[in-house]
Amino acid sequence: MPIRINIETVISILALLGIGGLLGALANHLLQKSRDKESRSITRKIEAYSDLLNFTKGFLGDPNLDYHESLKYQQNFLKKFHNDILLFASSDVIKATDIFLDSVSISHTNKDESTDAIFRLITAMRNDLGLDTGDEVSKRYKMYAVNLDDLRKKKGNPPT
Repeated sequence: MPIRINIETVISILALLGIGGLLGALANHLLQKSRDKESRSITRKIEAYSDLLNFTKGFLGDPNLDYHESLKYQQNFLKKFHNDILLFASSDVIKATDIFLDSVSISHTNKDESTDAIFRLITAMRNDLGLDTGDEVSKRYKMYAVNLDDLRKKKGNPPT
């Protein structure tokens, strides 16, 4: 028995296929956009983490680094921490970095009004970026600086 399909049925089927195709293409585009964003985020983290690990040499008494090189490594570590790690890293990485900084001779300011304001700013930035803002981020009240006295003890007075 032959099936009879009228022109309206054919047009309806083609329209449904077209709309389905468009919806599929849109969904695929949104998924790809999300994957690209995640890939860029991971790439940025890998670069920041690699740099941070490289700069630890400034704290670990590397005999190949003189006073000025050690100072530069320490300054670059803190710059990377403040510019990338606090904004883009997970709370676990921030906490581990704090533990590292507490284990080396580094200066830090304690809780005060300015540091409170800075960490409220960092928390707001992380929220805006859609990142976690656990206690390790929003409840920290330390800002770090190089401990020049300790570096002089380790490396001697810098040449003038």
